[in-house]
Amino acid sequence: HEARAHRLTIAACTVMFTEGFVATMIFPYASFMVEDLRSTSANLGFFTGLVFTFFPIGCITTAKLWGNMAARYGRRVCLLFSLSVSLCFAVLTGICGNYQFLLLIRLAMGLVNCSLPMVRTILREEVKNLEVDEVKAFSRLQAAFAASVVAGPTIGSFAYGWTPQGMTWLPWTAPQAIAVFLYIVALSVSALWMQETADLTMPDEMRRQQSAKVDMLGFHTFRVLVPMVAGHSFVFTGWEVGYPIFARSSHGQDWTSHEIGLTFFAGSLGLLFYTLFVYESMVKKFGLYAIWSWSWMPCLVMLVAFPRVVSLLLSWGEEHHGSVIRLANYVPQLFISVLQGANFVTLQLILNRVIAATPDAEFTLPVANGWVVSMQALSRAIAPVVTGSLVEYPSLFGGVLAFDVLAVVGFVCCVAFGYILRKSAAEEEESDEETDDEKLIQKENLDKLGAVSPGKGVVSR
Repeated sequence: HEARAHRLTIAACTVMFTEGFVATMIFPYASFMVEDLRSTSANLGFFTGLVFTFFPIGCITTAKLWGNMAARYGRRVCLLFSLSVSLCFAVLTGICGNYQFLLLIRLAMGLVNCSLPMVRTILREEVKNLEVDEVKAFSRLQAAFAASVVAGPTIGSFAYGWTPQGMTWLPWTAPQAIAVFLYIVALSVSALWMQETADLTMPDEMRRQQSAKVDMLGFHTFRVLVPMVAGHSFVFTGWEVGYPIFARSSHGQDWTSHEIGLTFFAGSLGLLFYTLFVYESMVKKFGLYAIWSWSWMPCLVMLVAFPRVVSLLLSWGEEHHGSVIRLANYVPQLFISVLQGANFVTLQLILNRVIAATPDAEFTLPVANGWVVSMQALSRAIAPVVTGSLVEYPSLFGGVLAFDVLAVVGFVCCVAFGYILRKSAAEEEESDEETDDEKLIQKENLDKLGAVSPGKGVVSR
């Protein structure tokens, strides 16, 4: 069991690393790529946001479909198909020289990509079957994501523009070549070590009907969880899109893609350390809901303070590339990358516990993961355009409107709804305890009644 769990974790982490790398390597150079493709910097924030938006729009469109397909044909088949087709689209992206065609590629990639919900579903079901530590398994999965967001923006920023001697590559061909290689590795490892966790012995029609009956919005705790998932992804994606645009702009700091990539590198290193060595013990000591609540407070402060602090320092004559300005960038990047990056694990563990309490969890889990991916995709679709457009507008007291909006969304969707979910979970636990006590009392009364024979008053055998 330990060897099987170890192989499964390696395969899941490989897929997570690949998807994380491909998603994040474009952050530092996306605006440069769009400017090159369109041959103009006009409305750069909006058109860069569209590149990020088209992929999650595809994910939203097919999320429910992939949940049903996983229940009918198995999680492993869907995963292998997703990785294979994503590999082909990575090749197309590397040779694409047209902005409109790039948007179509991003949309198609989202339509066929179901890797992350399938990996999460397989890992959860295997962890349950093998009776291994769930928190540890998903912490390792998030550590793989942390490693990918260390490598992705950093390697992407340095690989962008690299061309082999004697060849005429596009500036973004080299990063995409790395993505192709990673997809090949992920596909190979998944084919070797990922096992099917769905019960395919059940008739296909019965599996289809059971999957179709799942109504996620019928569960109160899940309805409360949805805004938390959406708000978290909105803030995290909005920061990762808005920060590079602000940092490279003339009213920001005039930073290069390499300098921006290094801030992501520092934040991701912190996330990797936190998930590997700190997060697991913190969850076991304080609980998921406490970790979720306190992790938001410093991040909200950073979102509001960051652009104002930078503007204030620049007005005092601080050098754009000096150590003081660098410190003002690295501190918020560390807080947001570490705490909110780890909250992806927190949300997944909360979801697993919510689904474990539902009937037919085998059919509910892939659909629930599809819902979560849809909400995350919806936020990732909206956040780049909103943040990319608002990052050019000033706010009160020298702030930037985009980051103020992120702070408001984080407080309402994540802090407020997190409190509601925590309260609802506590009430349900109390209700379950009362129900268990009532059942125990009823059982004891029945035992007492059944122990005495009618009319004789002697204990029966």
